[in-house]
Amino acid sequence: MRAAAVVLLPCVVAVGSLSAEQHCDSSLPRDPGYALGYQLRGDRCEGVYIRNVSESNLQIASFTALVEPFDPKSVKTVRLQWTPPGPEPVHLRAASLTEKQYYRMDSLRPAGASIYDWPTEILAALRLSTSELGLLTWVFRNMQGTARAVYLPVSVGRLAGAASQYEVLLVPGGSLKSVYMTLAALRADGSTESTLLNGQTFRSGYWPAGTPLKIPLPVLKRSGLYYLEIGAALSTGGPATTEMWFYHSGDRQR
Repeated sequence: MRAAAVVLLPCVVAVGSLSAEQHCDSSLPRDPGYALGYQLRGDRCEGVYIRNVSESNLQIASFTALVEPFDPKSVKTVRLQWTPPGPEPVHLRAASLTEKQYYRMDSLRPAGASIYDWPTEILAALRLSTSELGLLTWVFRNMQGTARAVYLPVSVGRLAGAASQYEVLLVPGGSLKSVYMTLAALRADGSTESTLLNGQTFRSGYWPAGTPLKIPLPVLKRSGLYYLEIGAALSTGGPATTEMWFYHSGDRQR
């Protein structure tokens, strides 16, 4: 496994401002007078915000197992499902992938939660479709003395089976020349057990800035923790790297 990533996941940094009492991310600049603005809406904070000035070269915008398309104008709620690894509270996030439409939904679910029925009225008002949304679900866990965000592959509609192939959606801040991956299985304490991919090239050739890149992961058989590092060569020169820890439930079905 290579050295620690030089670019941290923006979502890991931002969630520090979420708490059990407050679903909203206080770091997001917003317009409180706008009806569709990012604000507390019952069990979630949702709406449009003013764009942050800081961005990363590589942003992991979505981590999903199974996504069944839905029309927010024809259904009142859509079900998000995941398999929790333990008793920790669960963080949910949805964000627009559409350029210049700065939408977010954040919610903090109770410890051990595995389902959220997400109201769709804001999505319908903003005319956001399934393909225009990135989805992330995670818990915080202490590994080797550090609190890590451990991501859970989220499903839309029905829960994915144990043999599902996970998909990461990567949004580059600049244009890319190549993308490579390292994937490792971890022990419960976060130390490396085995390396599955070691700097394997996923894509070679030009990829434009701001365009989501779908990265399917290998089908995983062993349940437990994993570490994923995604690196890229920028068209302007130099490398960029981001990383994530995630949990695979394996054959454990509810």
